[in-house]
Amino acid sequence: MRIAGLATLCCVVGCAPLIQQPSPTDMSKMMLETQALMAQAQVARAAAEVSCEPVLRHDPGFEEERVIGQELAITLAARAGRFYVEGATEKNPQKLIDTLASQKPVTLPEGGKNAVSAHVAVVGKNLAHYSSRPDLPWVFGVLESESPQAFSTPGGYVFVTTALLKKMTNEAQLAGVLAHEIGHVVQKHMLLTYVEAKFKQCIAARYAAALMESSTPKNAALAEAARFARSFDPASDASKADPGFTQFIMQVMMMLVQLGNDKDVELQTDRAALELVSFAGYDALEYEKFLTGWAQANHPASLERATRLEALRKGELSDFVHGTAKPDLSKVFAPLAP
Repeated sequence: MRIAGLATLCCVVGCAPLIQQPSPTDMSKMMLETQALMAQAQVARAAAEVSCEPVLRHDPGFEEERVIGQELAITLAARAGRFYVEGATEKNPQKLIDTLASQKPVTLPEGGKNAVSAHVAVVGKNLAHYSSRPDLPWVFGVLESESPQAFSTPGGYVFVTTALLKKMTNEAQLAGVLAHEIGHVVQKHMLLTYVEAKFKQCIAARYAAALMESSTPKNAALAEAARFARSFDPASDASKADPGFTQFIMQVMMMLVQLGNDKDVELQTDRAALELVSFAGYDALEYEKFLTGWAQANHPASLERATRLEALRKGELSDFVHGTAKPDLSKVFAPLAP
């Protein structure tokens, strides 16, 4: 029995070599093929970057700015809940897009929060009048949210949340926040982010298209990106683009937006806000006060921002800053009270 068992064991052990290992020649061939594929991929990537350079240099026109601004505004605002935008109050993002796109006058139902939205729009448009882009079709809206935030998107869209409004004690503070967001739009900060996102996705699409030519079997993920390879012509009309193409760019756009602006950009925009509120006659000191009690993610420290503004107000811009107005908002914001 021991002999039989030993024979069986030898048989099992002896069967292992039947699973053949690649020979040195096969291994060398596989390595050469892998290296060739990597070299091909590098060439394809470099070619995609070169072909997409015009996208990076392209300055989007107003129509393209407005399209991407509207898409981004709805995407960001949809996370908050109900919209209170001048001309429309709507939960459904698509209905709001259609309403804004129609540019038809809309009569809002009577309501305290609609009155708040209307007041914010009046303050915002008065400030925008003093900016370098007064003719933009500015849209100012309020979002019902417990998160104190303000943001803007290309084309003239500016939003503040109800939680942020509740932190304000006078109109000069509201003007400071709106002026900061107007500054971002005027200086096209997020539009530059859009151009960067478009450039990155152009490379991804054209790189995928090149790989698809040699990919067997065809890869679904590559195919999805490759179908937009020819859509990045700078002369193309973004307002008539395939919605899927816009969403393709928005995938990267949203990631870049969440990273926030550079510190210098935010401080530069604070300066623009100081100039705007002063032109409009508001007390610029109130914006500084408000900043010290509002910590924002992806922004410089509030105290640093206030200190920089104070230095500008008392130094370089001392002759320029003359506003003293800070109207009370208690009655206007009463509908926001719990």
